[in-house]
Amino acid sequence: MISYFIVSNLILLLFFGFYQICLRKLTFFELNRWYLLISVLAAHTLPLPFLFEGLGSRLVLPLMTLEELELTTKLGGAEIWTLPNLWREWLSLGYWFGAIISLLLLIYRVVKLLTTNSAQDPYAGQVFFKRIWLGKEVRSEDLVAQHERLHVCSGHSYDLLFVELAHCFNWWNPLYFYFKKELKLQHEYWVDGHFSDDPVVYAEKLVAYAMRTSSKQFTLEFSNQSILKQRITMLFGKKSRSNRKILYLLIIPLAVFAHVVAFAVSRSTVVGNKSGSVYSFTDIDQQPEYPGGYDAFREQVAERIHAADNLARAGERIEVSFVVDQDGQVCQVKAAEGGDPTLNGIVIRAVSSVKSWKPARLQNKPVSVRFLLPITVGAAQNGEL
Repeated sequence: MISYFIVSNLILLLFFGFYQICLRKLTFFELNRWYLLISVLAAHTLPLPFLFEGLGSRLVLPLMTLEELELTTKLGGAEIWTLPNLWREWLSLGYWFGAIISLLLLIYRVVKLLTTNSAQDPYAGQVFFKRIWLGKEVRSEDLVAQHERLHVCSGHSYDLLFVELAHCFNWWNPLYFYFKKELKLQHEYWVDGHFSDDPVVYAEKLVAYAMRTSSKQFTLEFSNQSILKQRITMLFGKKSRSNRKILYLLIIPLAVFAHVVAFAVSRSTVVGNKSGSVYSFTDIDQQPEYPGGYDAFREQVAERIHAADNLARAGERIEVSFVVDQDGQVCQVKAAEGGDPTLNGIVIRAVSSVKSWKPARLQNKPVSVRFLLPITVGAAQNGEL
């Protein structure tokens, strides 16, 4: 999960960097709008196939199946928490806590907008979905009403809500603040372009109302002080030549490159070794060795598992795959889909916390190999499970 979000935000940074360098100053506002939205969507979907990559690939990966382990750990035994796993648990807990708080705050802001009369501001000209708020001083201004209706017809509020939701799940990434600002700016550029027949009068009204109103983060306003300068500059600026639209086709190789990056990162994470290869047991010269042998490894795993009645059922079977890398470290421990998630997590931590192995060797060089460890839960007898 952590690797997924790291890759996702790296892809987002790549797309946003291209936008800043090549597209930001172009006057194809609708294309810029869709580019920004597609960037957020691509950043979350391109690495998605690798997020759920697990034991489903074990049929094509070289691995050795160990003798099945039957759990006989006594109830009440201490669960082993190694420092790296404890750190990952706390990191995961902190992430989801931040995501939930962000979602709750977003819901609160939406409810507040839908239940508060923003038109109490006499110079307010704001829109949220299909709701338009006009202050008493601007209700007679048909230009302001037309401006806000264009936002409604174009569904710009849906764009903002989409990016806000993405930001909730990436609450730690400040890049989303820039994304939201740029998206609102493209919305305003597009609407302003419909009033370019008399830009002087339109600009005067923008300035006049901007001095009297306070901007809102989650609505689209007729006049917003924070982006007023850019809007007026664009209103009087030269239009981009049509042949510059070819730059938007570069999103295709950009997406291909991002996909390759996501694939490369996921592959290196799955393999978990420096050479980038997992070798078959039939191809290596020397098998990996655990201190005391495979039986000692299975015993070590069993000793580290704490299974309670509410976590497992008698006869339940778990398959855990793991890689012994070229340093002899156990990595990429994964449980097959299905089964009790809590018990799966305990088994994964137990396998991850064992001693280092003596790595396999090929042509006198250490290499990585993959194991499959089947585990069954025995019936509880005399205080044992």
